[in-house]
Amino acid sequence: MIKTAQQSRAVASVSSEKSAKRSANKQAFAILGDQSKRSAKHHPYLDNVFRISARYLKREFSQEQLEKLMIRCYNGIRGNQERTINEFIRIYYETVKQIHQSECAHDERLDSFLNSEQDKLKMLWGSCLDLMRGMKSESIHLMVTSPPYYNARDYSQWRNLDEYLNDMKKIIQECYRVLDNHRPFVFNVGDIYDNDNLHTRSSWGKRRIPLGAYFTSIFEDVGFRFVDDFIWDKGEVQ
Repeated sequence: MIKTAQQSRAVASVSSEKSAKRSANKQAFAILGDQSKRSAKHHPYLDNVFRISARYLKREFSQEQLEKLMIRCYNGIRGNQERTINEFIRIYYETVKQIHQSECAHDERLDSFLNSEQDKLKMLWGSCLDLMRGMKSESIHLMVTSPPYYNARDYSQWRNLDEYLNDMKKIIQECYRVLDNHRPFVFNVGDIYDNDNLHTRSSWGKRRIPLGAYFTSIFEDVGFRFVDDFIWDKGEVQ
């Protein structure tokens, strides 16, 4: 049997690819000890995941972080290709979340209270901004609120609309930090008729203030993605 040129190129290509894989695996496993190297032989699918993702992972993680990720994966992942990929995604997500949470200090006492199994229903009394600053990043699964409307009540007074929106943005930024990824934030707000106090404080300055539009812009600027509107029909205007 004569090997054709096309067959030779195919074999050479496969051999080259295998050599590249071995080289990439050696580089990827260089940060692990001999024990991890031996266990890695039993994870061909996981080898491939790290080989393909090596450049990205080295850019996003420190060597210590990457070593911990690899050790956790090789010690905990078993099964076929689909299961390996799904487990890798789960462990990767948890690792990134833990790193992100460690970057922001939080109140251990508050976190312990919130995660206590003794009482499922928890109530906190205080400034929402101060309380959220003590929470772990990405630790809340759902947010529902109706903010104080601009100068609509005696307890919610600001000198002007810009000051009000700046205060609301600080709160929304903290909401973004503590809300988990791909989790919803239900925000109830409506337009008002008042003076924004930006140009004049007289009655001539009263106008319709589209709070919903302003808040949508703030949410998107912070990083949220607008999903939908829900109209709350209260019937006759009071």
